[in-house]
Amino acid sequence: MNSGHGFYHLSSGYLGGPSGCLLQPIGDSINGSQGNLFMGGNEKRTMQELNDRLASYLEKVRSLEEANTQLEGCIQEWHQKRSHVRLIFCHLQIETGRVTNAGLVLQIDNAKMATEDFRLKYEAEKALRQNVQNDVENIRKELDNMTIIITDLEMEIEALREDHILKKKEHEMAHLIQPFFPTLAKET
Repeated sequence: MNSGHGFYHLSSGYLGGPSGCLLQPIGDSINGSQGNLFMGGNEKRTMQELNDRLASYLEKVRSLEEANTQLEGCIQEWHQKRSHVRLIFCHLQIETGRVTNAGLVLQIDNAKMATEDFRLKYEAEKALRQNVQNDVENIRKELDNMTIIITDLEMEIEALREDHILKKKEHEMAHLIQPFFPTLAKET
């Protein structure tokens, strides 16, 4: 028995969520005008009207419970869609973090490889420098030895020159005195 006492039902339309659930009134409000119950004087009629109003009230309660259930479904659907969007956003943030992390790992690996390359170059240059220093030291020793040999040879040459000059003078003297001492020249 619908006497127009504020029934509500859900229909599609804008409620502020993506599902578009909307409550719309059916008939008059719950406090609609039924007239005065006790005006007729007939008790049976009054009881009938009270029963009708009770049935109408119970129908309204059932209708409101149904509308509430539908509204809760719409709210749950809206939250699920919102949660799904939030979940997608979180997945995107995680994926962005993974990409950033992979980039950082790559940069770290590149830095490690560059460091290792520089270390190897340093070790090679260090070994080369040591070899050059050893060569320079050996050359210095050879130079010192050569200087000593040259000095010894120069002294020997000087001694030989002096000896040569002395022998030459002796020979000249021997030629000069030979006419005076012929037997002495033969002995020499």
